[in-house]
Amino acid sequence: MTHEKILNHINEKLAGHHLTLDNKAVTNEYNKVKTAWDKNLKVIKRPIKYVIIGEATVSYDNYFYNRKGDTTSFLNPKHFGCKNKNELIDFFNNNGVLVFDLYPLPLSTFIYDNIKFDCNDNAYRAALESYYSVLKHRINDDTKIILRYAKLKKRCESSIFMSTIDRKVLEFMDISSSNMGANQLKIKEYFLLP
Repeated sequence: MTHEKILNHINEKLAGHHLTLDNKAVTNEYNKVKTAWDKNLKVIKRPIKYVIIGEATVSYDNYFYNRKGDTTSFLNPKHFGCKNKNELIDFFNNNGVLVFDLYPLPLSTFIYDNIKFDCNDNAYRAALESYYSVLKHRINDDTKIILRYAKLKKRCESSIFMSTIDRKVLEFMDISSSNMGANQLKIKEYFLLP
């Protein structure tokens, strides 16, 4: 399974820092996140006009497509004229906006910000390509790829992602601001939504 290969790679890198993950707990969180994402993918309006790339959720409770979670630190619903996260999810689905995480495993931001993974590792690279390929036939040349955080552009995984979906890294736009919030002006500029 894709997530298991990625989990193994992450554990190898964490071992160098004397850290280990609870594989069972991470897999449980991953399965809940994947179920919610798959469910949402069935209802999003086609064609997909925008893909917003996040880093990764830290847990299912904090996951964007977890409809039982009241809020999201990922995006402010008000920036899109919505009152709450569920309204934002519905708005995105009706307007062809898909949220996708660069990393499939729900882990602490600390791990993704501080542990450098080896994108030249064949098993890790193949697992990422498999994970990213779910988008390849769901988007088209007109789909805009937007990073939630500009820092993601520098990650080796971004190059693998763009290569997998047949795009160039230069095509990334971002909606980040200097304070880690989303930039409302960029949102208005990039999203041509009703």
